[in-house]
Amino acid sequence: MFQLFPCFDFAPKENKTEEKVAMAKTTKNKIDHELVDLFKTKLAISKEHPFLVDPDTIEFIKNSKVMFINRGLPGSGKSTLSNKIKNLYGIENAVICGGDDYFIDESGNYNFDRDKLHDAHQWAQDKAREACKQGKSPVIVDNTNIKYWEFKPYLSIAKEFNYIVLLIEPRTPHKFDLEKLFLLNKHNVPKEIIKNRLKEYQIIFPIYFGWYLNETDSVALTKTAKECLKEAMKLCENLKSDLINDRLNSDVKILFEFKNETHLHCTSKFIGRSIEKNPLMKEYAMNPRVTESLGTAFTLEIVGFSISKRSIAADVYLNKEQMGPLWGNDLNKLEILEVIQDLNINNNIESKIFDDFEYGARAHVTIGLKPNEKAYRAGIDLMKIKLINKLNYDFNVKNFENDKYEFIYYNDSLCYCKLKNSIKFSTLFTGDY
Repeated sequence: MFQLFPCFDFAPKENKTEEKVAMAKTTKNKIDHELVDLFKTKLAISKEHPFLVDPDTIEFIKNSKVMFINRGLPGSGKSTLSNKIKNLYGIENAVICGGDDYFIDESGNYNFDRDKLHDAHQWAQDKAREACKQGKSPVIVDNTNIKYWEFKPYLSIAKEFNYIVLLIEPRTPHKFDLEKLFLLNKHNVPKEIIKNRLKEYQIIFPIYFGWYLNETDSVALTKTAKECLKEAMKLCENLKSDLINDRLNSDVKILFEFKNETHLHCTSKFIGRSIEKNPLMKEYAMNPRVTESLGTAFTLEIVGFSISKRSIAADVYLNKEQMGPLWGNDLNKLEILEVIQDLNINNNIESKIFDDFEYGARAHVTIGLKPNEKAYRAGIDLMKIKLINKLNYDFNVKNFENDKYEFIYYNDSLCYCKLKNSIKFSTLFTGDY
C-alpha cells in the first residue's frame, strides 16, 4: 500500500554559514583521423589548459597533491608545457621527472645513450617517488609516455602517496605533424623513429571520469560521515539494532571499511575497459566538452549521507549549469532492476519513473562499504532511498533531528541524513587510469 507522508527534500538548503572545506588497464587504440579530429575540436574550444589559466583550478592544485603525467612525441611541445607548469606553481615545490634529464651532464650537454635508457627511466621513477615522499607538488612526469605501460609505474607511485593524477598533452597544432615534429624536436631524433612512435601512439581513456577531492578534504569528509553515522545510530535504535544484527558489532570501524578515506571522488561516468564495443561510452569519452574539462576545478556540494547495511555515501547535489554534459552515470537498466527488486515493490512501479529524477540524482561519494561489497552498490542504495521518498511508500518511516542533521529512517537499515547546512568541496575533474 502507498501512504502519503511529506516527501523528503534532497536538494540543498540555502547555507547561511556556507562551509567550504578547503587501473588497471585502459582502453587503447592506434592513432587515427578520429584522434586528430578530436584534437582540432578541442583547439576550437580553448588552446590553453585550465590548470594554466583558470584561477579556481590553480588555487586547487596549489593546495593539493597533484601528479601531471605529460605525454607527447618529440618536438610536440611537451617539455615546454612541463616548464610552464613548474614556473607557475613554483620551482621550490614543483618537480619535473623525465628520463631526458639523466643524459644531461654538468655542463648542460645532452649525451643520449640508448644502452642506458632503462637506467634513465628508473632514475626518473626514483626521483618521482622521492618527490612524492617529501610531499612536493605538483610532480610532473615529462616522458613521451606513448603507451600505457610507459607511465604505469607513476600511477602506482601516485596511488601510494595519495596524489591526484592528471594525464595531459601539449595543445600545439603540430603535435601529430611528422615534418614539424622532426624539425622542432630539440634532441635531433631521427624522422624514422618519430614516424614509428607516431604509429604507436595510443588513445588512452580513463576507466572512469570523476570529480576528485584532495587528501585533506577526503579525510575531512570521511570524518564527517563517520560522525553522522554515530549520531544516526545514537538517535535511532532501529537503525542501530538492524546494523548490529547484520554485523554482530556496533563499532563504526567494523561496520564499514573505509579504504579510500584519503582519496575520495564522485564518479561522473564509468567507461570500463571495452570502450570500442560501446558507442555511448566512446561518445562520452570523446565529447570535446568532457576532454576540455579535464584538469578543471569544480565545486561539489554535499547535501547529506545515505546509510544502508552495505554502504555509507555522501549525497552530491550537482549544478546542472556548471557540470553540463560531464554527468553521465545515471542508473542503467540492470541497476534499475536491482533497485526495484531490492525493495520488493516491482509490482507497483515501472522503470520509467527513474526518468523523472532530478539531474545527477545518483551522484555520490562512496565513503564506506561492508567488507567485500562492490562500490557501485553505494549509488544503488542512495537511489533506493530516493525512490521510496518519491513514491511516498510506507516503510514505517521515523524522523529524528539534531543541530546538524535531519534523519529519516526507512526500515531495514535504510537511513538518510540531510545536512542542515550543506558542505562544499573544491575538486578536480580527471580520471582513474
